[in-house]
Amino acid sequence: MMTIKLVKGAVKMKKEDILMKSQMENHDEGEENAENQGRALGVIAMAVIFIFITVFSIIFSRNNSTASYAASAMFWAFLSAYYIPQYRFAKKKSTLVVSIGFAIASIASLLTFIIMVIE
Repeated sequence: MMTIKLVKGAVKMKKEDILMKSQMENHDEGEENAENQGRALGVIAMAVIFIFITVFSIIFSRNNSTASYAASAMFWAFLSAYYIPQYRFAKKKSTLVVSIGFAIASIASLLTFIIMVIE
């Protein structure tokens, strides 16, 4: 049996106790890593589709296309929400400013979309 001593007079724990505690927490780092990779891939996929819809609308639309504004509203809202947990964790003002900027862009795109649909 291996005993591990923690820093500053903390309680000694056996290797088996540490492994058992880790298993009881039901935390799988591999699953967490896969989820993070999935989120990163999702951001890239959404950005590619957003760029395609916007460019396609600009090139082929005979009038002002509402599709690009709808896509913009969703994209900016997604990015705004994406940065909120990062701000909560790191408390970096730059991350908060970016999130607020994306939220403003989302609201502006959404309002433009609504106005264009109503007209």
